[in-house]
This record gives sequence, structure tokens and C-alpha cells, in this order.
Amino acid sequence: MKKFQIVLIITLMFSNVFALVGVRNLGFGDYGVRAIGMGEAYSAISDDSIGVFYNPAGLAKISAGVREGSVMLKANLRDELEYDGAAFTAQSTETEQNVRFTISEYLERRLKPPVNEATVAYNFGVGILFSSDKFGFERSDFRIGVARKIHLFGQPNAAVLTGVKLGFTSFSNYVDPDNGKLVDFNENTLGFGVIYEFSEFLDIGLTIDNVIKDSSYDLPTVFTLGFAMHIDETTTLAIDGYNIINSKKVAGAVGDESEFRIGLEKTFIENNLTFRFGSKDGNFNMGFSMGVTPNFRIDYAYMGDYDNDTDQHFAGGSMIF
Repeated sequence: MKKFQIVLIITLMFSNVFALVGVRNLGFGDYGVRAIGMGEAYSAISDDSIGVFYNPAGLAKISAGVREGSVMLKANLRDELEYDGAAFTAQSTETEQNVRFTISEYLERRLKPPVNEATVAYNFGVGILFSSDKFGFERSDFRIGVARKIHLFGQPNAAVLTGVKLGFTSFSNYVDPDNGKLVDFNENTLGFGVIYEFSEFLDIGLTIDNVIKDSSYDLPTVFTLGFAMHIDETTTLAIDGYNIINSKKVAGAVGDESEFRIGLEKTFIENNLTFRFGSKDGNFNMGFSMGVTPNFRIDYAYMGDYDNDTDQHFAGGSMIF
């Protein structure tokens, strides 16, 4: 019993040291090497498989016929903390016949039928994030996201992207904040996301997490507002206000206070090399990405925490199918 109490005390201490594990996150799951490198200022971007964890509306930015898979591994101190994930995107398409097809075009095509163009109806994303520490705590976070793009009448360069995400999270050996006991439980959540493509220069993103929730513990709704400014074709500046209404403090949870996030992404050498810098509530983040082939990239991200004096390193890759 005495040994169990000592382990329990150490677990409580390390739940504060490692902000990634041992606690419940009220909003985003910290998945995605690219997002981490940008300080997780990602709610107005989310234009890849990572979007299923941040703003599901961003999945609608993925073009027709493009499917992407990504993986992430925590690269350091894995004997103390494992933190790994994967995500994948897919689409459903609609077939639209080319109504401008003419008899001359028909003859030019040697009597072939009209060309049908496939357009995206819905974008889908799935993701899994698994974490465990040396004290036995485990967390499995599964996400499903669905998105659709809506074009605005009279504004050819503007569109609204909408999305919904479902979260199914399982906790094992979680320290109950009320009595200190180890418990196992599940959390099920539903959230929404919107991205307004205001112009080629500016995207505005909004996410509302935990709109509907089923949990053994309090789980407040979290609002996040973000902006992505595309300075040019190779440079993006992102700014997020995470939890802008400052949800009430919840014992044993991380993400219960407002955060300011900022990230910068710059691509060089014909999209083969990308550097990222960011800050998550004053802490320094950075990373880079390199194209190995036209369809495969490798990523690295560093996340520092001055408050707890910890450094986290992440490695990953993504492939377009």
C-alpha cells in the first residue's frame, strides 16, 4: 500500500511536468508535426489530415482525387512517455457532366461520350492518438471528421468551409482529481468548425469543441478563433486565440485557460523544404519539412515549455495517394 501511495504521488507530480500526458485536454489533441512546429496556430489552416484534430472544416480544402496519410512519433525520452498518432483523409465525389459539350467536340473526340468531371461532395478524415507513460497511464483518442465547401453567391473568390468532428477517448489509470484514485473511463464529444475563405490572402477559422459531450467529469465547451494570412504563395502567418471565452478551471485538465498562439511557415526550393516557427502561450516551437519524393515528406518539430523546463521532439511523415 505504501508503494502504491508513493507511485500515486509521483504520478500527480509528473502530470504537471508533462503537459501532454496524465491530464485531459479540453480542446485539441496535440497531434501533427506541422501544427506543433507552428505553435498549434492551426484552426484557420487545417488543410491536411491533421485537420481532423484541429478544425475539421479545413479538410474541405483538400482537392478532388487527393488522399493523404500522416504519422507522428515522439522522438525523445520514450521510456518515460510515448506519444504517437496517425491520420488519413478520403473523399466522396459527385460527377458533373460538361454541359458545354458540342457536336464539334464530339467529333473531335472520335465519337467518345462527353467528359464527366468529378467534384468533391464531402471530405472525410480519421485520426488516432495514443499516449502512455511509465506509471501506467494510457490515453487513446480517436477522431472522425466530415467537411464540405460551400461557395458564396456573388463572391467567386470566397467560400465557407464547414465541418464536424466526433471524438472518442479512452483513459486508463487516470488520477481522479477529487479523491486521487486511479480510474478508467471514456469521453465522447462532438464539435464543429468553420473556415471562411475571405480572400486569397485571408482565411478565418472558428472551432467549437465539446458542444455535446458524455464524460464522467466536467468538460466545458471551448471556443477558438484563428486567422491565416497567406503573405505570398510560400509564406503563411497564422494567429489563434485558443479558448477565447476562458472556460472555467477544471481540476486535472489542461487547456482550461486562454492561450495566444502564433505560427509562421515558409517554403523554399520549389516546395521541397519548409521551415516553421511558432509560440504557444509564450513557449517556443519550431520545425521543418523536407520533400523526399513528390508525394512523400518527412517532418520534425520541437516544442519547448519554459514553465516546466521540458523539451519535446517529434518526428513524422506524410504521403499523398
